[in-house]
Amino acid sequence: MNQLDTSQASLWTNIDVLSKCHLSLELPTCSFESEICLSSAQFSGDDLIVPDEGLALRRRHFNEIFALQNPNRLYFLSHQRNFGLTLTPDEEKAQKQLEFLIKSFELERGATGRDEKIESVVEPNLCPCCVNYANIRIQQMAHHPLTAILADAAQRSLSLIVSCDSPGGRFTTQLRPTDIYRDQEFLVAKGTDRIFSVNIRHLHTMRLFSQMIDGESHESLALLNSHGIITGVLSLPTSLASHEWQKLLGRSYLQH
Repeated sequence: MNQLDTSQASLWTNIDVLSKCHLSLELPTCSFESEICLSSAQFSGDDLIVPDEGLALRRRHFNEIFALQNPNRLYFLSHQRNFGLTLTPDEEKAQKQLEFLIKSFELERGATGRDEKIESVVEPNLCPCCVNYANIRIQQMAHHPLTAILADAAQRSLSLIVSCDSPGGRFTTQLRPTDIYRDQEFLVAKGTDRIFSVNIRHLHTMRLFSQMIDGESHESLALLNSHGIITGVLSLPTSLASHEWQKLLGRSYLQH
């Protein structure tokens, strides 16, 4: 394990050399797995953005970037521990570029904490009352409205716009789910080359609202944790979602 010097702007501006990568994104209540290409990465102000892939990282929120091995990969962890991103290069050339980044930006050996366990994203705290409701949601996951929404998209072969957001960064992509299943306390929507997971324990409520995306009207479903924070949003053109989503969700989820 090597800790890299995040204060060096050139570390951020050279991320694009990793080219094609497997992305693993973890937020307190949801996660995403996808293949992405970093060739469009650019450093704008305080942000690292990859416009072609819908990824943005806010540099000021990241004090720690680790280079891990087996396989070689970069792990970004925001200082509030609410955004964790792992990039694993797919190509041999990119693996060598990663080795170059490690050698160029590694902190002194004594400051790396090589033998220390790396911290991970922190889940929200739940009060005793919320714990009880969370356990019920997990037990009844098959009947949860979000399960019905994702199953409907899979059945109709619809492509959802999925956005995951936190103070540390944002990732927006499209997901055409082909399989919906439960993995312990996670509701998982799997597509051809990407996987979206929601921790039902922390999905306290949802809100359906309308918005314009690229000039087209969409219905959007916000996923909120027990602190009222939106950590994910699913969107679908109004023409495809309006009737079905309102029927599946019921009036209690409509935003007034």
